Amino acid sequence: MKRKKRPVPRAALKSLVDDINKLIGSQEGKIFILETVEELPLETRNQVLEGLSSFYTPQMVQFFHLLKAEYGKEMDALCSRSLEKYRLAGMDVHPRTSFPNRFFKAHASCSRHTGRITVDAAWLLDSGALQVECFYITYNPDGIHSFFLIENMPVRQYESDRQLLPDMVEISFEETCFLLLRAYQFNIRNMTRPALGRFLYQKYLDHPVCISAGQGLELINRLSQKISPAQVVNSFFNALKNMDLDFIACLTPKPDCSPLLLEKNFGELLRPGSALLEGQIDQVYGSRNS
Repeated sequence: MKRKKRPVPRAALKSLVDDINKLIGSQEGKIFILETVEELPLETRNQVLEGLSSFYTPQMVQFFHLLKAEYGKEMDALCSRSLEKYRLAGMDVHPRTSFPNRFFKAHASCSRHTGRITVDAAWLLDSGALQVECFYITYNPDGIHSFFLIENMPVRQYESDRQLLPDMVEISFEETCFLLLRAYQFNIRNMTRPALGRFLYQKYLDHPVCISAGQGLELINRLSQKISPAQVVNSFFNALKNMDLDFIACLTPKPDCSPLLLEKNFGELLRPGSALLEGQIDQVYGSRNS
């Protein structure tokens, strides 16, 4: 006979509910709440979240909407049950949207050739200040590796900070979406969880891709530094190891032919079970054509 799990005592949840009620009103507070949820032991996490639904406050309604937006199908059933309880109790269960009004600017580091870049995107708030969303993204299984937020940054400070970072260049909103979506596809391919904060950056992933394949390659070249022949070889094998096909296409004289060239020249390495040993190229000998 399966033993029934005991519910978490209400008194043990009270302090957590108080924190949620205080923090849910700001974007930084929401990220802190999600970090707290991540710290809950996996074996008791669902019990704790079920227990939280016994507290009937407007802030708890928004908390369960936050979980739905962040975790999607993983927590959809649990959150839907909780919201239905609130609805039957006569509460307003509609989500509140509090995204910034206008896209201001975005910048990316010129480090695409390493398979890792930083991106920050600034949004103009009603107050005239900025909400700056900062990403560290990789084109390997980590995908969208980390994310943090700066709220209410003065425009002047944002502009002066960007001037102190000469290795970052301005990019458009469409280019920002392209970079993040391509990194997120590595999370999907490798079944790895992206950084917390998806409830905020989902807007980039949902935006239709508005740049062509050629424009995407041009962006990657613009964000990559000029590298020596030895570095080209190392970067190629690093990209091959992670199946970073976008960067490989940038190294190919005819990008449209890169999948065919890969299969012809590196077919054995691309098969399941193959392994690449990382090394270092010291010298390169070659002519103009080889």
